[in-house]
Amino acid sequence: MKQQNLHLFRRGAAGLAAAVLLGGAAPVTAFAEGQPVQAALNKTVTKRETTLAPRAEFAFAVAPGQADAANNILAGPAEGAVMGESVHFAPAAGDIGKTELQAATAITLDPARFAAPGVYRYTVTEQPGRYDGITYDTKALELLVYVVNDAGGGLAVGGYTLSDAQGEKSDTFTNDYGAQNGSVNDLTITKTVTGNMGDRSKEFSFTLQVTPAEEGEEYYLVVGSEAGQTQQVGTQPVTFTLKNGESAVLHGLSPEDVYTLTETDYSAEGYTTTVDGEAAREKTGSIRQDTTVAVVNERTVSINTGIVQDTAPWLLLAGGAAGVMGMVVYSRRKRRE
Repeated sequence: MKQQNLHLFRRGAAGLAAAVLLGGAAPVTAFAEGQPVQAALNKTVTKRETTLAPRAEFAFAVAPGQADAANNILAGPAEGAVMGESVHFAPAAGDIGKTELQAATAITLDPARFAAPGVYRYTVTEQPGRYDGITYDTKALELLVYVVNDAGGGLAVGGYTLSDAQGEKSDTFTNDYGAQNGSVNDLTITKTVTGNMGDRSKEFSFTLQVTPAEEGEEYYLVVGSEAGQTQQVGTQPVTFTLKNGESAVLHGLSPEDVYTLTETDYSAEGYTTTVDGEAAREKTGSIRQDTTVAVVNERTVSINTGIVQDTAPWLLLAGGAAGVMGMVVYSRRKRRE
């Protein structure tokens, strides 16, 4: 059996046989007299730096494992290891800039529930979930509980180990929320103003609303640069403005989230609006990769050149008359000479 890190507890051990404890590789040196012990279990959620935490609950299960007579390992009694409460995550401003979020629970190991000293095996798993955008950790951890005699004639938990299928120390379940699985992405909105009369300094107003796949889900909106306007976006509509060449980015959309982007109507000012090349002021959709929505406002006014054309004949006549007068004056001068 592979040597593992052993969690030990207070006061000197009465001497559990070395053959029982990991084949003598990790002797117990302390134990807790008859008191329940808390075996820590950790949860990590990985994400992009600009994604807010999911509003999610994660639950775990512990069950008796298989006995292994060859290694003197017993199946643990069901009541000997009791799983603690679920862990919860919720969106918060402090999530921004982090790529990992942590929470913890514990398994209660109660020596009063064991019949005799020995090494007892349990299997620890995360309960599967369906939160949109999350890939759940499906591994099973092995929990070995070392039960020893205490000084008072009862039993105590002398220590425990948590390890993965390869026998490596592991006490953490890790779920991915877009860091690696590509299921949480960003929506970029760009603004371009065109036409001979398009005002490139004008602020164009937008309304953005998200219908989340999961209750309480929130998103991070950046208008301009990271140092510009930022806010958390929930289910209520938000408004912002963009000028020519500016953009806004909504971070943290999972596949079943639905966004609706609407630009204010500027047709009375002579603007026509297209969204991704289509004549429209609104777009609704979901994304499964980083996506850009291009909004273009065009204002082109025809310049009336008819005045120049209508006066051209009169200008020609005036020019001709001036030429004739010049010739008459020239002829008179020549005669006088």
